Amino acid sequence: MHTFFRLRGHGRRARILAPFALASAGALLVSSNAPANDRFTAGQAGTTSTALPAAAGRVIATRAAIDAALLGLPPGATRTAIQVDNRFLGRSYVDVTARDTNQHPVAMLRYNPDGSIRTAIQLSWHTSSTALPVARAETTARWFAVRAQATPVGVATVSATADGGTSVQWGRLVGGVPVPGDGVRVVLWPDGTLHSLAREERPLATAPSAPLDRAAATGRVETRLQGWFGASRSLARVASLELAWVAPNDMFNRQGADAPSSTLRLAWVATLSSSGALASQWQQLQVWIDAGDGSLIGGDIAR
Repeated sequence: MHTFFRLRGHGRRARILAPFALASAGALLVSSNAPANDRFTAGQAGTTSTALPAAAGRVIATRAAIDAALLGLPPGATRTAIQVDNRFLGRSYVDVTARDTNQHPVAMLRYNPDGSIRTAIQLSWHTSSTALPVARAETTARWFAVRAQATPVGVATVSATADGGTSVQWGRLVGGVPVPGDGVRVVLWPDGTLHSLAREERPLATAPSAPLDRAAATGRVETRLQGWFGASRSLARVASLELAWVAPNDMFNRQGADAPSSTLRLAWVATLSSSGALASQWQQLQVWIDAGDGSLIGGDIAR
């Protein structure tokens, strides 16, 4: 897989910009020589932005103008392109912003390293006297997703937005297991035109050939709870235990990386509820157990 994550200095920009100079409407492939241990640590800037030089900017801006027209986004009078490096998440993008004659932003397209559209959004306010029937919302949203080459799969969740529009979301499933946070979401204005489109598809580690079964995973969680809470063990209860793809983090390992892993792993996600004295410390706690070796790879907390 070609990426341009966490490259440094002028060499990074040269490697990033060369593919744009050659790109048309196809993929924008770049490679990375970044060291594997080049990880975000607390105190560093989480995100940096760098303007693309004029020649490379014109190439990707032309591509963005074509995509904007396909999606019905405002064309704008001018377009600027910048590279965004999100060190915390270990990802990089190119953002192209269209502005009107008064230099007000009217639309933005964000591209992944492979040239696919990650985000498309209309930034100017949109009004219309017509309204899209709710029954047509999913079909209309799918049409926009396909135009952005983000063809969704599965059953959509359709809901109304605060401005009278519609949100249509398709979650991502891999091997029948959900990937929380991944998928395709399309938000429509009330008349059915595109307000925004977002796609997330993070890389996955190889699934274990012989994953732990539910009973074994439960045993691993129970052992952790006994070690953590001791005499208060009865105040923490496993409310649910489900498989999911997660980004390992340092929730239970303060010596670990300060940012979540950029590659997801298959895990048993145990959601715990609390009572008594523990309820004043946290309401819900997630414990992530690797589905292959049973190790503790992270979690989340609601206080």
